[in-house]
Amino acid sequence: IRVVYLVRNPCAAINSWIQTKNEFPENDDPLTFWKNGANRKKGIEEFWGFSDWVNLTKNYNRLALEFPENVRVVRYENLVHNAIEHSHSLFKFCSLEMTSQTREFIQTSHRSHSTDPYAVYKSPDVVLNRWKKELPRQIQDEIFRELRGSNLEKYLEY
Repeated sequence: IRVVYLVRNPCAAINSWIQTKNEFPENDDPLTFWKNGANRKKGIEEFWGFSDWVNLTKNYNRLALEFPENVRVVRYENLVHNAIEHSHSLFKFCSLEMTSQTREFIQTSHRSHSTDPYAVYKSPDVVLNRWKKELPRQIQDEIFRELRGSNLEKYLEY
């Protein structure tokens, strides 16, 4: 078994969740629910909010250290900025061949941009720091306060 955990800057991840109409309930207050995600959780198998981001990221980082042959943590931003190289590395990690068809799909998916939040055709600009303008400052400040000095601080870069 090979596990790949894709982790995004937590400010960008929380902002994306809050900004996506079908993901964050329209009438709910982001300042109330951003941290615990209680407005979306219907069972223990659901992971929403910053606290879940922290717990999952800590756990996958630990697993990647304990089982490097089976678990890999990949930064979303790195994958977007160098999709071919990182995809090739992930395919190799999973003992899969990266074909020319896959390379062409990755290149094509980066040449166009769909505004549909669920589309795979996105330009590399998706990692631009829109969250700096859209995410409430109070949330940004709390995320930075909580992660500064921790081993998760590296995910704040970009």
